[in-house]
Order: sequence, then structure tokens, then C-alpha cells
Amino acid sequence: MILHLRVRLFFLILFFTNICYSQWTKINPPPFPPNPDLMILAIEVNGNNIFVISNQTGIYLSSDYGANWNSISLNVYNVNSFLKPGTKKFKLHWSSLATTDNGNSWINLTIPRNNSIGVHDMKITSISDFDVCGDKIFLASNIGLLQYKQAIFDYSIINNQPVSSIAVNDSYLFISAPDGIYRSLDCGNTFQKVLNLDYYLKLATFNNFVIGCYYPNGAIWISYDNGITWTQKFLNVTNIIDISVNDKYLFFATKDNIWQAQIDNLLTDVKDEYLPQEYLLSQNYPNPFNPITTINYQIPKQSKVTLKVIDMLGREIETLVNGEKPFGSYSVKFDGSKLSSGIYFYQLITNEKVITKKFVLMK
Repeated sequence: MILHLRVRLFFLILFFTNICYSQWTKINPPPFPPNPDLMILAIEVNGNNIFVISNQTGIYLSSDYGANWNSISLNVYNVNSFLKPGTKKFKLHWSSLATTDNGNSWINLTIPRNNSIGVHDMKITSISDFDVCGDKIFLASNIGLLQYKQAIFDYSIINNQPVSSIAVNDSYLFISAPDGIYRSLDCGNTFQKVLNLDYYLKLATFNNFVIGCYYPNGAIWISYDNGITWTQKFLNVTNIIDISVNDKYLFFATKDNIWQAQIDNLLTDVKDEYLPQEYLLSQNYPNPFNPITTINYQIPKQSKVTLKVIDMLGREIETLVNGEKPFGSYSVKFDGSKLSSGIYFYQLITNEKVITKKFVLMK
């Protein structure tokens, strides 16, 4: 009780000092039939396609930001929640299905029903969210983070705490626990806390954006750089049900309405402070290392990026990054367990700049 009062007071003070006045607009909701008990349960966006689900009438799809809606009929009991943008997989109440063509056809994922499952011989476990990272399926539960693998649950508990929400961006895995947001750079093998809180957030990701929403009062935490730095804003909309994000908009749904806020407007006042202004390759840490170290780099605009490790003779040891990357800050792990002790180099190569740093492997 004391914790809830403290959280409410904290948000009440911030609400009047940090409201986000960015342009956000209401978009037309699906043509739900008149029913006082009908409500929106979840919203998900994949490109320009917006999926909305209700507690009684199933799934609706709009490909023009709410101007027109089409109903998607499925032979399932009820739809409960969606996965993140880009995966095109959707979680259903009695079934777990996926679509790769925006709802035209569906594949059964054979994941157990979401409201309660038995994990080994433990107590009945509530599943609140799930997502896919690499070849692993993770589930957020009241006993911790669970990994689903060939009909067997391997579970790990972060600080002995439950997990309420999961969001994945490539190999970055974010979870919401009671004491804050944790991030994994390697699809769940290791975690590090990146934001201290004492309440849960609903998480959504796209490219380098990570957004967490506190439903009761519309408070949002925003990261431009995959969870390295965060800033807080308020949407001035209460009782939010769900959020989703694409490259242009943050979408959020209340019981009977859908809203969109432009990402650029949401973050106008934090861009100069948090966006990378130049190409930068930081010194690895720890250094010397044995055998794992972390390399951070940043790029000020979308670029073709190569990050590789070379030896004293210039021979390539390993390519850590090779591909197109949007602007932002990145963190990469390097494992030198197969190498002998010595001096090596890591090199960031872009269209505009090449940066080389030295590091020492000491076994």
C-alpha cells in the first residue's frame, strides 16, 4: 500500500512538470458492434499494418492508419496479445499462432495456452507475455523468465523476481521486472539492469528505440540507443491498455480508443542530448580481458558498419558486425577464449570513417 502511494505521488508531481505536449492524435478505431462490455485488449503494428484485437470480436487490420479496417476471422476462442513489430507472430488465448503474410494465413506455434501452465513440477505459472530471440522462445511469468524449447521449459529467474513484459530487437532482449528493466545482448544468456524502477512497464521496440509505458497514467520511458540512455515523458492519456511502435509512430490503445504520436515529436527535446553526433569507437572493457570483453560504438546516421577483430599482422580473427545499421549506440561482446594471450586490435569500418583500437587478452 505504501509503495503504491509513493508511486502515485511520484507520478503526480512529474505529471505537472513533464507532460509530453508532442502532437498525438486519435485514429479511427475498428467498427466494433455496440456493446458496453466490449473493449480493446491489444494493439500491434508491423510497418503500416495495424492489428487490433478485442475481447469479443477478434482481430481487425488496417493498412492505412485507421482509415479502413478489415476483420480477420480465426477459428480460436479468443485473442489475447501480440508479439513485437517485425516478427509477424501473434499470441492467442487458447492457441499460439503465427502469420507471415499479415493475417492472410496462420501457422500453429504449439505453445501452451497462456493463462496457466505447469512448468516441471512447480506451482501453476501465469504467463503474461512472450517473444522470440534467435531460435529461443521466451515467456514472461510470475516466477521469472522462462525459455520454451521443444515442449520443455528451461527457466531462469532474474533476481528471483517475476517478469511482466518482453521485447526483442535482433539479439537484444529486454524484460520488465519489479525493480526495473533488464537487457541481454546475447538472447538471454546474460542480463544487466539498464533502468532502475519500482514498477512494471509494458515494453515495445523498433530499430534502436525501446519504449516502456506505465499504463495507469501514460508515463513512458524512452531509449534511443537500445537501452543505454533513458528519458521520461508523459502522454497525458490515462488507463492505457497496450502500446506498439514502428519507425514513425508510437501507438497506444485505451479501452475503446487508439492514439498515435509521432516519434520525432515525442523525442524532439532529447535528441540533441542523446543522439550520437559523430562516429565513435570506445575502449573495450574490461581491458585487459579474459576471455570476454564488451565493445561499444556509435554512429550518427544510418551506415554500412563492419566491426572486426584483427591480430598484430592485420589478419582478420572475427567479424563481429557486418551490415546496415540505423543511427544509435551499440554494444557488442567479444569472446577470445579460442585465442592465445597477446595484443589484438578491433576496427570499426563505415563509409565515412575507419577507427582502430588496441586491446589485450591476458589468460
